[in-house]
Amino acid sequence: MLEATERQIRSLFLPSLTGIASETSAERSTDKGEAGINLSYSLFNGMRDYITARSSGLKTGAAKLALARAKQSLYLNVAQAYLSLTNVRQEIEVRQNQLAVTGDRLKELETREAVGRSSKSEVLAARTQLAQDDSSLQDAKGGRISPRSNWVF
Repeated sequence: MLEATERQIRSLFLPSLTGIASETSAERSTDKGEAGINLSYSLFNGMRDYITARSSGLKTGAAKLALARAKQSLYLNVAQAYLSLTNVRQEIEVRQNQLAVTGDRLKELETREAVGRSSKSEVLAARTQLAQDDSSLQDAKGGRISPRSNWVF
């Protein structure tokens, strides 16, 4: 649309050519045709037309640059959404592994407590750590909602 407007405004600076042709009927004794061509060119219409043409060209250029920037922004947003989703998935995997290790440690301490080789405070500390690890895992799972919705968008 902007390019069409720009071409239309720039056409004001080009010469115009009009042609007229006519032919007489066969009833007359002389078969004579007439033709005429009119060429006109405006030498100077004022700076207003020049400024309008320049402005139109600049608007077209600005629109092209805005489109290119929008494409770059889209590519950047897609890349960021992908990386965020990948990071959240890796964090969830790490948290699950940490939870499994803490669970194994708790089982070992409970077995040792039954034999009398570990104290009750060690078992309670391991249970506390297990609860914290589970909480961290749930936070990580909740944190994937936003990157996933960005990726889907």
